Amino acid sequence: MKKYNNFFLVLSLFAFLSLSSTQTLATPVIEHGFKQFIDENGDSAVIIDIRWPEVYNEAHIKGAYLINYGGTDEVKRDATDSILATEGVTEIKSTPIGLYCNCGNGHEASRINAYLEGKGFTNTVWLSHTFSQWNDYTYLVSGNTPEGDGPLTQAPSYPSSGGFFLDPLLIAVIGLGVVTIIGIYFYFQSKSSSQVITQSAIKNAERKKAKELDNLSKLLENRKSPIKETQKKSVRRR
Repeated sequence: MKKYNNFFLVLSLFAFLSLSSTQTLATPVIEHGFKQFIDENGDSAVIIDIRWPEVYNEAHIKGAYLINYGGTDEVKRDATDSILATEGVTEIKSTPIGLYCNCGNGHEASRINAYLEGKGFTNTVWLSHTFSQWNDYTYLVSGNTPEGDGPLTQAPSYPSSGGFFLDPLLIAVIGLGVVTIIGIYFYFQSKSSSQVITQSAIKNAERKKAKELDNLSKLLENRKSPIKETQKKSVRRR
């Protein structure tokens, strides 16, 4: 039973950490707020796009730097530092920085945002929904450079290789549900096993007690036999 309980605790901890990993210190904004952020800060804003190169080339906010979505966390952080160095704002903590990605709840953007906040940057925001929902094309350009090849005149087609991502929060919730089901299963399994063990122990105790009583009965019988024999001899002599 202890083994199952430990297993359940480990799974619960894993689910909790998965769920916690979707939470950051970031400042989310909806599309309108992100546009306002760009309009208010103009060219002084550093915009970072965390998606696949294919979708970045198809359409991105003018001036946005690309961080490849497929990179590891360390690679993404290094790329962020490189962008800040390129802009010459590594030590200017009040620099306005906006981030976006193509995750359902802006998960990757929020992670980089949290990294920036951890470095002391105080004026950072991230788009709280997938960039594929962006519907104002006057902010967008196509091409593989921040300035792009030119403005968009129609909605981007977004290649399928980079246009869909599972929401990490949804994954965490599903994972928590699976862990809960597994935990309940093992709980009842351990409880059932415990009941079987208890019943078996009771039966063994009853057998042991019955055997002890039987042995005691035989012992008493053996002690009575010499007495009876002596009494018989005494009667014969008379």
